[in-house]
Amino acid sequence: IFYFSCQIQAMKIFLSFYFLMIAIVQMGIFFGVYHYFRSQILVKTNRYWLGSLLFSSAALFLFGAGILGVDDVSRPAFIFTIANSFFYLASLLQTLFVISLNKSISKRLTVFCISTYPIFLIFFEFLRRTSTFQGRTLFMVSMVAIFYGIQLFAVSKSLRQKRSKQLTYLQIV
Repeated sequence: IFYFSCQIQAMKIFLSFYFLMIAIVQMGIFFGVYHYFRSQILVKTNRYWLGSLLFSSAALFLFGAGILGVDDVSRPAFIFTIANSFFYLASLLQTLFVISLNKSISKRLTVFCISTYPIFLIFFEFLRRTSTFQGRTLFMVSMVAIFYGIQLFAVSKSLRQKRSKQLTYLQIV
């Protein structure tokens, strides 16, 4: 039993380290891009993309920190609701970024999309309290898959209008 317990603790540390390292890389990208574009007069960065990086990094940090304090995956702490809702928001903002490659995003669409955040937060908290790990994971994967589908469609539309190595790369990724 002691051996098994040590293995679980080691896995938690490695998993936490993994999330924290990805968060640090994303924060490095965020600060690098933010600093670069802030110094440019003619080139402006997309606020949706920067927001997506910021919320994704925050979610990864929360996951990394939260994993260390979890004893039972079936009973996760509230920090995981916040982390998952930040991932939702990051995916939503990333989707708005990709859509903005084809057209400008109206304030109405932005407000509508952002207003879904508290609904998601409340629903995910309900799932955290009542559902299984598999149910929560399936829900998150489904939400993100919908966003990725919209993103693929928008990038494909952009590629039909203008050929670009960067857009081709974005579509592949």
